[in-house]
Amino acid sequence: MARSLVEDFLGQLEGQGYLADRLELRCSINSWPLRSPTTAAWIYPGGTAEKTSGLVAWWYGGTLRNLGLIHLPAGERRSAVLNEQLAQMTWAAELEGWLTSSPRWHLVADDATAAAWQPIFNQSLDQPLEIVAPLPPVELAAPDCQTVGPGPSPTRT
Repeated sequence: MARSLVEDFLGQLEGQGYLADRLELRCSINSWPLRSPTTAAWIYPGGTAEKTSGLVAWWYGGTLRNLGLIHLPAGERRSAVLNEQLAQMTWAAELEGWLTSSPRWHLVADDATAAAWQPIFNQSLDQPLEIVAPLPPVELAAPDCQTVGPGPSPTRT
């Protein structure tokens, strides 16, 4: 049901000229909590045991160049599918001309999630996979709070 609500809402926006194939971020990229001054791909895993997904943030020279989504099936083909999807993203970046060297791979995950994802990564990655602990929720929300600024003072009646 939730998916149909989102699709209905996007349909309304498309009717007004909004391009639903683009991802727009609420906060400034400059305040993103995990940015990379080097060429790196940051993978933020999500999903369930049956449907694994994730967001891949591609940084090059301190600039966020691309955001991509990965979707992995349950079963034995997960590793192969992940490698295929990451290879396709890498090739696309090379064709666009901004990726000129192998990225450093980062998995942003807690210990349990990292333990579940590490076996999925095949040793065919150009660089080793680095595990990075996610930011605590307070630190993750801080850039949005700074962007929005303080709200009105509560009034007493």
